[in-house]
Amino acid sequence: MQRLKNKKMKNLLLLIAIVPAFLFAQNNEGKITYSEEVKFQIDLPEDMEHMRDKIPSSQSFEKELIFNESTSLWKNAETDATEHEATFEDTNEQGNVRIKMVTTGSESVLYKDFDKNQKVEKTDFMGKVFLINGELKAYPWKLTGETKSVAGYDCQQAIFQDTTQKVEAWFTPQISVSTGPADFGALPGMILELSIDDGQTTISATKIEFEKLESDEIQAPKKGKKVSQEEFDAVVEAKTKEMAEEMGGNTMRIKVRQ
Repeated sequence: MQRLKNKKMKNLLLLIAIVPAFLFAQNNEGKITYSEEVKFQIDLPEDMEHMRDKIPSSQSFEKELIFNESTSLWKNAETDATEHEATFEDTNEQGNVRIKMVTTGSESVLYKDFDKNQKVEKTDFMGKVFLINGELKAYPWKLTGETKSVAGYDCQQAIFQDTTQKVEAWFTPQISVSTGPADFGALPGMILELSIDDGQTTISATKIEFEKLESDEIQAPKKGKKVSQEEFDAVVEAKTKEMAEEMGGNTMRIKVRQ
């Protein structure tokens, strides 16, 4: 009888040891929904400055990150109609002017392979689809020691700043996959919140779901012209310059940083 009790006790201890490891493993696969808010920087001609209050100052989009231990996919949430429209009217010396403003979220899809240190980003620019290939970026994060709760998870703060942007990230070691929204990652845990350029863009987790993924849920995009980041940047710069020359100075500019 004593031997049977000892055997049952050993089995119970083994079960207790296995359950936490199983639960921890489940935190390495699933989907996180994020809310992304982008503030607009609006440059208006002097004779249109009075219209500033009529123009939206920001726009929000819903994004999702599908992930497992070795890969992730960042894309628009299926429920988000990525195009948002605002119409307003104004009266000037020439009469009534009707202006329609259409804003769209980024339609890019970003695939990351942590084991190979590679990424593939599918993006649409000027009606053409590009596949931007390259290595995962290694951000020079600095841990501050600050902590807070995001979406119910204990998070730590990491920051970095270079000549192009200032980024504040909140990551949780409770989800051990080293990735996050957009191109950001390389921290000891999942990034659940980002603030870029003092809140010019903010990305915050709103829903976290752990689940076993289907084998085809995370795949690198395949359709589009393959280019490097440098080649794509050159295309964007050339097209932007071309459009500016065609439009001249008669434009209302809305700058969106992401």
